Order: sequence, then C-alpha cells, then structure tokens
Amino acid sequence: MSALIDNIATFLAESPEWVENWLALPVKKRPTIDDSFFVVNFFKILPIEQFDKNLKINRDWYKECKRELEERRNLCIKKYWNTVEEYKKAKKALDKCWESGEVTESQYNRLYNKCCEYRFKKGEDFLAWVNIDQTCIDCGFPDLITHKNPYYYIQMYEDGLDPYEVPSPEAVEAWNRGDIEDFDEYENDSEDE
Repeated sequence: MSALIDNIATFLAESPEWVENWLALPVKKRPTIDDSFFVVNFFKILPIEQFDKNLKINRDWYKECKRELEERRNLCIKKYWNTVEEYKKAKKALDKCWESGEVTESQYNRLYNKCCEYRFKKGEDFLAWVNIDQTCIDCGFPDLITHKNPYYYIQMYEDGLDPYEVPSPEAVEAWNRGDIEDFDEYENDSEDE
C-alpha cells in the first residue's frame, strides 16, 4: 500500500500542471431523457430483457425503441443464417469424409465436433432471434416481424424446430407439384418469410 501512495505522490510532484488542468475541467451537464444522444446510447446498451412498453415515454423514445429492436432483429437473423451456412459446410465436410471411407478416427471426430459446435451455435442464434421476436410483440411492435404470423418463429422454437430444418410453405408447394425432389434443391430468396 505504501508503494502505491509513493507512486501517487511522485506522479503528483512531477505533473502538477496536469493535475491542476484536470481538476479545473468543467463538470458536464447530466443527460436528460429528452437528449437524443442519451436515448440512442441508452437503447444500445439496454439488455433485451429490459425492453417493454414502458420505454415508450415520448415519440423519440418510441422511435428509438422500435429502431433498436428492428436493428437487433435483423442482426440476429443475419447471424443465424451465417451460422447455418457454416453448419452446412461442416456437415458437408463430415459427409464427404464419411463417404470417402479413408478416414482416421481423429479426422472424423474433429469434423463431427465442428459440426456439433455449429449445430449448437445455430440453436443459440435462433433463441436470440426468438427472444427479439417476443420482445417486439411485448413492446407492441409485431409489425417488425415480417412473417404474417408474428408468433411463427416463437412457436417453431417451442416445438424444438428451427427455420433451416423446416421447409418454407413455398418449398412444400413446389414439392407437392413435383417441381423439386428434395427440399435442399429449393432456394428461398427470402429467409425470413
């Protein structure tokens, strides 16, 4: 403790101008709830669990709450589909390794563990997406959810499914018509429909 006090004393003795300037700095005005900079930063650091209807204090807060939820939702969806792409690559590598027949146990285990890691991450990313959707509904912004049924993804998660594993209604119709033989053949341009 005495070494710390000695270091502070030495610093103060060698830098008195810096200390005086630091002490002379004016105290900044505290932010108010109407300050747009405060509102934007408040929502950026606010945990998703803390969003609710009470945050819509005035029009600025309402718009910022909606904007932040929309931004977080789009980010979660993008993150989920990026993880799905990584999962598909890992699964394809695992399948190719298995089909080749010339694989060591350590190679197979490494690829299998990578595939499992992405499958777990995919589940976590989908849960984050579902939490955002639930928050959008709780805050009174179901219009942020682009699916015609705002509870669609929430119900899908509760049923133990995820969007990658469930074919879209368009893919099912194409399969019923005989246009595709496998759902993997159907590319849906809109991943959030």
